[in-house]
Amino acid sequence: MSRDCNESGRVMDAVESNDAAAIDRLKEWLSIPSVGADPAFRDDTRRAARWAADQLIAAAIHLGDHLLL
Repeated sequence: MSRDCNESGRVMDAVESNDAAAIDRLKEWLSIPSVGADPAFRDDTRRAARWAADQLIAAAIHLGDHLLL
């Protein structure tokens, strides 16, 4: 098995073992009232983008030496 397949398998195992937590994080993200085309939601859109970036950074740290960003 190639290195990429091993790493993909490791990622999938982590996702599947944390289904409930992943769903909770998704609900948290979706609760931010961000509508990118509406200036009234500018701050919330930025907050939603920052939340997503923080999650990706945390996932990269959790996976170790392979930065996924």
